[in-house]
Amino acid sequence: PRPDGRASAASHPRHRLATVPCLLTTRARTITALAVVLAAGLGSRRVDALPDLVEDHAGDALWATAVVLALSILWSRLRAHEAAMVGFGIAVVVEVSQLWKPGWLVDLRDNDLAALFLGRGFLWTDLPRYGVGCLLGYGVLTWVGRTARS
Repeated sequence: PRPDGRASAASHPRHRLATVPCLLTTRARTITALAVVLAAGLGSRRVDALPDLVEDHAGDALWATAVVLALSILWSRLRAHEAAMVGFGIAVVVEVSQLWKPGWLVDLRDNDLAALFLGRGFLWTDLPRYGVGCLLGYGVLTWVGRTARS
């Protein structure tokens, strides 16, 4: 209620329900963007006709972008910059974890599907790629309308 005791227009049930389709549309756009990013990331690893710059860097950057978008889908209350920062933290932890090589984890990383999530070997050069990917994820989330808490 406002100071004069009357209810604000935003607290009226009709206005609260009006925001639900917008949230669903934003989530649907984020899911669509994630699907495009996943396809592009997998494609960048499989297509040989791409320029060397794209072949060398796009997969890691798009992996980080996918992490940011997935975080935003799973926790819709995250702001775009929060999802990007948490996504970068996850990317760094996954990359640094590649320095740890117990036998069972090496065997797990030999599986192609697991390697997509866990990686295979530590490279310092992956960290800037993840940074670029998280910035790209931030840009995508801003573009689809994920700037404010839902």
